Amino acid sequence: MDSFLKTVDDTDVLVQAQNLNKTYYVRNGMFKKTRLCAVNNISFDIYKGETLGLVGESGCGKSTTGFMLLSLLKLTSGKVFFEGERIDNLSEKQLKQYRAKMQLIFQDPYASLDPRLRILNAVGEPLVIYHRVKNFNEKKEYVAELLKAVGLQADDMNKFPYEFSGGQRQRICIARALALQPSFIVADESVSALDVSIQAQILSLLIQIKKEQELTYLFISHDLAVIKYICDRIIVMYLGKIVEIGSKKDLFSTPLHPYTQALLESVPSIGKKNAKTILQGEVPSALNPPSGCVFHTRCPHATDRCRREEPVLHENGNQKVACWLYT
Repeated sequence: MDSFLKTVDDTDVLVQAQNLNKTYYVRNGMFKKTRLCAVNNISFDIYKGETLGLVGESGCGKSTTGFMLLSLLKLTSGKVFFEGERIDNLSEKQLKQYRAKMQLIFQDPYASLDPRLRILNAVGEPLVIYHRVKNFNEKKEYVAELLKAVGLQADDMNKFPYEFSGGQRQRICIARALALQPSFIVADESVSALDVSIQAQILSLLIQIKKEQELTYLFISHDLAVIKYICDRIIVMYLGKIVEIGSKKDLFSTPLHPYTQALLESVPSIGKKNAKTILQGEVPSALNPPSGCVFHTRCPHATDRCRREEPVLHENGNQKVACWLYT
């Protein structure tokens, strides 16, 4: 995949995010409201056929970014393009044609399935809404094929969600996401609620389906081991900002940003000595972010310039990094 990424041009871009911002106003006291910037002016491309990883600590804006790409969350400012067409400013009626091409796999398979619906209806509902089946028998046949494709039995369509394990429920959610034959899927922490052994099975299934159906993924996770297993390129976020972008090979072998270095060194492994980059303190509050570089309060290499000026994401070899150490 690395060789593919080196030869891409604009025609290979499936999803494009330009200067995305998402701001909330949180009530602080009876009358005062405080500004909270969940995503702060980020831009990136997702290429056709790749799996782009989005990694960072909880609360850094990963899920918010994914929801904005799918137009499930309204942007404060910025633009989102899908297949070259801008979609963030479309009405719900206009968005319908794009909804079929873009799907979401949620984090919690227990909460994302209606406990009152049999699997036939849970998976088959999109088929009815988009008129992909003509009658009930066609829907049954289609759902049976979808369930088989994710490793379940056709008869499982007659059961309720409570009759399945967590891993089986996530397979059902994947089947539902595939129902309309999308080209782009956002997987939002889609294996974090599962046991490690089940995680491996679901990841292998996602890789298999991606190859068979020529899909493109945005894979959101806080788990670097999972990101390394499934992703081609990786975006690292911190406090609503992108701090580094690179291929899996480059980012894991030569991480540039001090935050990326600290993340990688914090991953436990047999025989590893103590991390070289030790982060001090907690992640600052998004309600009161630090001036300059958002990471300077925890960075062991911070200078006065880091405290005063915000670094811009720029190219450094095959990677992009937002750090004054590389200017």
